[in-house]
Amino acid sequence: MNRGRILVFGFGGLLLLILASGLSSRYDLRGVATRGSMLREQLRQKSVLLDTVRDSVYLSGTFARDALFTGDPAITSSLKEEIGRLRIRAASSLASYPGEGIPHLVRDLKGELQVYWQVLGLMLEVVPRERRKAVDAYFYKELVARRDSMLSIVKRIDAVSEGQWRAEEGRLAQMHRDASRRGTLILALILALGAALASMAGIRLLRMEQATETQRRNLEDLSARLVHVQEEERKALARELHDGVGQSLSAVLVDVRQAARFVENPEALSHLETIRSLAERCLETVRDRAMSLRPSMLDDFGLVPALEWQCRELARRHGVEIDVDAEEPSEDLPEQHKTCIFRVVQEALSNAARHSGAQRLRLSFQQSRVSVTLSVVESGCGFDAARIRGLGLMGMRERVNRLGGSFQLSTQPGSGTRISVELPLAAEAAPS
Repeated sequence: MNRGRILVFGFGGLLLLILASGLSSRYDLRGVATRGSMLREQLRQKSVLLDTVRDSVYLSGTFARDALFTGDPAITSSLKEEIGRLRIRAASSLASYPGEGIPHLVRDLKGELQVYWQVLGLMLEVVPRERRKAVDAYFYKELVARRDSMLSIVKRIDAVSEGQWRAEEGRLAQMHRDASRRGTLILALILALGAALASMAGIRLLRMEQATETQRRNLEDLSARLVHVQEEERKALARELHDGVGQSLSAVLVDVRQAARFVENPEALSHLETIRSLAERCLETVRDRAMSLRPSMLDDFGLVPALEWQCRELARRHGVEIDVDAEEPSEDLPEQHKTCIFRVVQEALSNAARHSGAQRLRLSFQQSRVSVTLSVVESGCGFDAARIRGLGLMGMRERVNRLGGSFQLSTQPGSGTRISVELPLAAEAAPS
């Protein structure tokens, strides 16, 4: 498995872990919230049921007192019916009460409530027939005792329910703490895994950058060697054309002139003149090609004469006015700097002649202690540099960048073009 797949699987695992952590935390928090809501609802229902029993007992006592002191049989009968409904409601509420953990208290409450209703019913039946204070006092005492006993049991049930609620709250708090610890642990694991993946990715990217930088330097070295080989081949070819083909054509011209002196036939003289014209044109073509490949004056006379020759040739062929402002560089200017400047000027003049339609150009070349600068300004039609990227411009930029220099192109449609080049010099190449 390559490193790319390891990174993909690693980051995929990290995302899955984050997703699992989020889902787990959400599930835990939802469980805690659901459990809390359920417990609150159970406590509310228990409170409602106990309040119903308590209210039924209080109201039944009130209704029993009213029934004892009223003299109207109809009112007494109605109060007895209300008491009967309260008894049914209290019994139903107590039957619905969940007795987990306190079955004995619920059972005691049911027993006390049953006795209470029996005492209350007996009082309502006996007291109206025997209206004696001793009887009233007995039933009242029994009724109050039963009611107090029931209320005491209700309070105990409330206390037990409250204790159960506090215990459940403790369990909920523990669940919340457990969920927080799990979330913290998973977060720490995610951070550790993320740091490991980031380190792995950083190391991988650093190695890729180093490999890319090495490849770039290798390509630059290869390109420099290719340019050097190209220049050497051009120099050899130019010398061969000049010294070989050029000398041979010059000899042909000499022999043709010598032969013309001994020929009196007009037709033969015409043929010799034709041969001479062809040889002269061939010789001129060979010299132009040799000069375009590698002008001998660049090696024999220096950079500035070669630049001036290029400008003269362009002016002669295309009728362009050229101003040259160039100072002679130092003798120890590196050969590669001379070649770079010459090729940049050659390409710039060629582009101006073929594409811009410029009628006036200005070439400037200077050398300082730390660099050499070149600028070529022409007043042609210009172009959109963002859209047009020719091979000639790319070649100029690559040559300059290869020597650690800067290449700037300033142009826009209708406003001409300016090419600026600056090449740094080593300390030993700087003029003294």
